[in-house]
Amino acid sequence: MIDGNTIELADRNGVTVFRNSSADILNNFIKNNPLAGIAVQYNSSARIGWFGPPTNRISAPNTIENNGTHGVQIYRGSIAQVFTNVIQNNASHGVFLDRNAEAEIGANSFLNNGGDAIRAMRGSVLDIGTDVNHSTPAFDDDTNTGTSRGFAVSCMIGGVVDGRFEALTGVSGLKLFTEGCIDSSQQ
Repeated sequence: MIDGNTIELADRNGVTVFRNSSADILNNFIKNNPLAGIAVQYNSSARIGWFGPPTNRISAPNTIENNGTHGVQIYRGSIAQVFTNVIQNNASHGVFLDRNAEAEIGANSFLNNGGDAIRAMRGSVLDIGTDVNHSTPAFDDDTNTGTSRGFAVSCMIGGVVDGRFEALTGVSGLKLFTEGCIDSSQQ
């Protein structure tokens, strides 16, 4: 558990969850790191911005800002649930999924990230909320908000995006899907 810290000016990523590890990342200011604010890599898992059992989740948001690449990177078979965070002013994407990563992303505020608010690529699966009746556990289907400089959501080189965009926008447009991506999203 990484809770209640200011993590800045690290050598690489602010926080790295690496090689079959897991972490709960809560109530932190993660900023000004040269690479990603949080990197979840190589078959690892993370709960970012919340804790508790799925039926009684409690918000514990992080502020993830001004990092040199992505706010959150989920990579190479890793899984994350990213709920209730402020993800802003990162040089590239707010959340970046790559190489068979999976993520549930809800109730976050994305502001002024240099790339897309959320990008999934190379076989990654992104769930940004599917239940219009809100009968799933807390935060699963809660609206992401804000505007990034790229697209709200993009998918490239295969992957799946499922969910609702609602208040999430991008200066370049709502969404971009290329080569082999499955678009199950709703606007």
